[in-house]
Amino acid sequence: MRGRPMIRCASVRSISVGISTQRYVECPDGQATFQALADAVEIAELDAHALTAYSKVPIFQGPEGEEALASKLVEVGYSRMASALPEDPSVVLWSVRRGFNT
Repeated sequence: MRGRPMIRCASVRSISVGISTQRYVECPDGQATFQALADAVEIAELDAHALTAYSKVPIFQGPEGEEALASKLVEVGYSRMASALPEDPSVVLWSVRRGFNT
């Protein structure tokens, strides 16, 4: 075809725009009971790109900065979350749990 550039999928970098995990009451990751009592939904909120916003904050700079930021995120309620599809341990995601059923 003339006038239309061809897009090659192999050269396009994929970017995750959202990851969530449904948690179940008293069940380990990847399992649910017969009742499947829904608990909170864990939602990835911060990735490496989002965390660069903290690079200008003095207490999060220098060699200890990354560890200080991780400690602060845990303190305010964030948890590390594994990436998915494909699972990649080098991808750093921070999540929060929402929608607790009572």
